[in-house]
Amino acid sequence: MWSAWSNYMNQIKDNAETNTYNKLVTAGLGASLKEGETEYLIENTKLSGQFVYVPYSSVADSLVRIKKSEVAAYIKDNENEFQVEATRDLSYVKFDITATTEDEDAIKQNVANLIENGVDRNNDATVGFRNTSDYKEFLAENGSDVNLDLGYKFNASVNQTVANEIFAGNKGDVFGPYKDQGFFKISKITEVAKMPDSVKASHILISFVGSQRAAQNVTRTKEQAEKLADSVLSVVKRNRRKFAALAKTFLQI
Repeated sequence: MWSAWSNYMNQIKDNAETNTYNKLVTAGLGASLKEGETEYLIENTKLSGQFVYVPYSSVADSLVRIKKSEVAAYIKDNENEFQVEATRDLSYVKFDITATTEDEDAIKQNVANLIENGVDRNNDATVGFRNTSDYKEFLAENGSDVNLDLGYKFNASVNQTVANEIFAGNKGDVFGPYKDQGFFKISKITEVAKMPDSVKASHILISFVGSQRAAQNVTRTKEQAEKLADSVLSVVKRNRRKFAALAKTFLQI
């Protein structure tokens, strides 16, 4: 019995020490006074509010009155926002280089002097535009401002001040100087060819299986279509008047 009583008393002692230790640990994990005050402030101070956003661009300028003194005061208080780099104002005068009547007469005469054979500043013989055959070299040596154009021309595409004269001329004839689009030009007929403005063409189409526009009832092969086309060509060559009748016939097949 003594042993049991002794164990009981020791157990009470151990429990007391454990409880004391736990209480000390619990006390050490508590908050400070300042933390308690902050917690109290957070829990007991509640704020609520409502606001309306009105953009300044929606307010009419006539509803706002600003004094010059207010503007000056704002600029003075915010000088850094109004700092700008130094600038310069430039004034200039434009001079359009336009040839006078005397200038145009001199240019026209200089171009006219290029037509026939002559001599240069060194008294060396020069070949004129009328007699030259190397037109690219001629234009390069004489400082032409426009490129050489050797294409065939129709009457409507030529300057109308000289068009009729040019188309009435012969191979080798030179025309000009004449003014065209701000330049003084000379032209030479290097070749004459007669070309129609338009051509009327008629054709007969013979369809075959697989061609783009073949009807569903077409059964002839490509080889059969070629043979038939040769036959039609032979007939038309013998008598061209039959072309229209054949075209109507083959329109249906």
